[in-house]
Amino acid sequence: MNSEDYCKTLKEAFNQDITIKIADKPPAYISNLKISESSDSLILVYKEGNPNEKVERVVNEAAITLPSENGIQDSLADLSVTGQPLECPFDNEEVTLNITISEEPVSQPEDHGHVPLSLMDARRCLAVVNLKMPPPPLPVWVLTEATDKRKTFLLGCEARSGWRIRYWAMSHSNQTEKIPIKDMIENFESLFNVKSGYKKSCDVCCVYNIKDQPGMAKNAKCFLEARWQRPSYDVPVSQADTALIVECNVGQEESQISRWWRQLTLLQEYMEIIKQWRQTRQVQHTYQRNSIRLPSFKSKEGNAVPLTSLVQELLQKSDSMSVCRQMASPHNTTSALNSTIHELLTDKQKGQDFTDRLWSVLIEAESYEELVECFKIVFREVRKQSVKPFIFVKNKTRLASLLQGIKGSSSNLELMVEPLELMVELGMEKLKRDYMFMFLASQIANIETLNLPKLPSFSEMIDSEWQATVDGWLQWLSQIHTVLELVSVIHTTMSTPILVQVTRLALSKFVCANSPVLSLQHLINNRVYSLRAPVVAKEVATFIEGDKTFHKWMLQLVATADCHQVSSTYVLLEQSPLPMKILLELMDHESLNNTDTLLDTVLERSTELKEKYNYLQLCSVADKFPY
Repeated sequence: MNSEDYCKTLKEAFNQDITIKIADKPPAYISNLKISESSDSLILVYKEGNPNEKVERVVNEAAITLPSENGIQDSLADLSVTGQPLECPFDNEEVTLNITISEEPVSQPEDHGHVPLSLMDARRCLAVVNLKMPPPPLPVWVLTEATDKRKTFLLGCEARSGWRIRYWAMSHSNQTEKIPIKDMIENFESLFNVKSGYKKSCDVCCVYNIKDQPGMAKNAKCFLEARWQRPSYDVPVSQADTALIVECNVGQEESQISRWWRQLTLLQEYMEIIKQWRQTRQVQHTYQRNSIRLPSFKSKEGNAVPLTSLVQELLQKSDSMSVCRQMASPHNTTSALNSTIHELLTDKQKGQDFTDRLWSVLIEAESYEELVECFKIVFREVRKQSVKPFIFVKNKTRLASLLQGIKGSSSNLELMVEPLELMVELGMEKLKRDYMFMFLASQIANIETLNLPKLPSFSEMIDSEWQATVDGWLQWLSQIHTVLELVSVIHTTMSTPILVQVTRLALSKFVCANSPVLSLQHLINNRVYSLRAPVVAKEVATFIEGDKTFHKWMLQLVATADCHQVSSTYVLLEQSPLPMKILLELMDHESLNNTDTLLDTVLERSTELKEKYNYLQLCSVADKFPY
C-alpha cells in the first residue's frame, strides 16, 4: 500500500474529522527534536487551524484568587499611612478574575496553526495503525494536547527494517539555567531501567544563531552547528564536526543585491509581454504598441530628466563611465565580495560595454513609445558615426551586431527587430557580466564552477530558437542569483576560505541540471532556500568558544541490548517550536500552579521573560521481532 492510500485508509478507519497528510518536510515541532540530519517524509495527524489568526485567550477563570479585604488591611498595617483608605469592593469570599489577553496576528509558518488531538484520540489513532492496519510505509506522528501530567504533545510510531518503534515527546517547564547533564543521564537510566548489560552511546548537537550582521537581509538566517560525542555544554573544538546552515529569502528589499533581483523580475515581466505577442501572432499597428505601459525600474529619487536626454548624454560620453542614475551603497566594504558589489552599486566599474550602460538607462522607460524613441536616437547617432560606442568582442546580442553593422550604412536593419526583445537580450548580457564580475573578481569562484550554459548567440540564431535560448539564460541567471543571495548572508562574517567553500558547494547544488531552482518564474514563486555546508571547526572557533548563548542544544542518549533499543533526546531551545494551541495550553497549565506569579505579572504589566530555555524531551522504544 502506497503512502497516499495508507492515509486515506487510516482516515476511514479512524472515522474522525482530522487531517492526515504526507509531509515532505517535518514540521518544526518534530524536526527540532531529531538530532539526525534526516528530513525524510512522514505521515502527520492533526486538526486544521489558522496560524495567523488573532488570538484572544482567557486566563483560567478561577485560577486567580485576590486577597480578601482583611488581608489587604493587614498588609498595610505596618505602613505609615494617614487618612482613610479608599473603599474596596472586596468581601471575605474568594474573588475570581477573568483576564483576556489579545494577541495581534503575526505571520507564522503553517505548522504554527496545527491543532492537537486529545490524548485519548491520539492513542486510538495509533492503536488503529498498530493493530488494524499493515505496517505504515512512513513514520506516523500525531499531535496531542499537552494536558496530561507529563505534558505529552506528540506520539508516533514507525516500522523500519524489521524494527517497530514508538515515540512520545514531552514539554518540561521552561528553564532559567542550563539543566545539569547528570540529571538528564539519571532521568534516562531510571525512565527505561537501563542496566549494566546495555550498550550505551551519546550524541550532542549544539546550534548557534549568527545574526544581526552587516548587510544581512531581514529574513536571512545563519546558524553554526557543532556535533560531538561526549556529554557537555562546551563544544570540544578539536573533536567536533561543524557546519554552516544558511537560509535566505530571495528578493528582500533589505538585501545588498536587491538591485539585481529587481532587474531579473523586470526581465520576466518583459518576457510575459513578448510571449503574449508571439503566441497570439497578431499584427499590431505601431500606435497600438506605443500605448502599452511597460514595467519600469524607475529611480526612487524621482529625477525629472527625460530619458531621451539621458540617452543623448550617454552617447556623448567619450570615456567608459556610465551616466545612469547612481545609487549609493549603504554597506561597508570589509570583504572582497562586498567591494565588488559596492563597485557595481556605485557605478565605479571601468571599461563598461556601451550596451550595459544603455540597459541601465532604458530600464526606466515607462512606455513602449518612450523605449522606441530612445532606440531611434541611438541608431541615428551611430549611423551618422558621430559616436563610436565601445562594445566587447564577446557581446553577441543583436543590438551589438546592429550597432557595428550600421555605421555609415543607409540600410534600416533595425526596423526588422523588436525593441523589447533587444531589451531582454541587453538585460541578460548585463546581468551575466555583473554576476560573473562579483564571483570572479572577489575570487570566491572560478569560471568552471559558474557552469555557464552553452547556448547559441542571439546574433546568429534563427527566430524559432530565440525564446528557448532566453528561457535557458533566465534559468541560469535565477540559479546564480540564488547562490549570490545565500553567499551574501555570510560574506561579511566568515573568513575567505569558508566563503570559497560555501560558494562552491552552493554552485554545485543550485547551478546544475537537478537544481531546485527550475526557472525564474519558479524562483519568484518559491523564494526560501537553504544550504548546509560543512566547515573546518578551527575556522569558526570564535563563534562557539567561551560562554556563548546557544540557539539549540540537544543530548541524545541511546541504550541497546539484543533486539531492544531505548533512547531519549533532551532539547533546550531559545524559542519554542510548538504550535500556538499547545503553547496556550501550557501557559494556562502554568497559571494553575503559579497563580501569585501570574497575578503579579498581569497587574504590573511586566513583559520581561525570566525563562531562558524551552525544555523538551523525545523518547523512543524500539523492538526487533524475529518474524
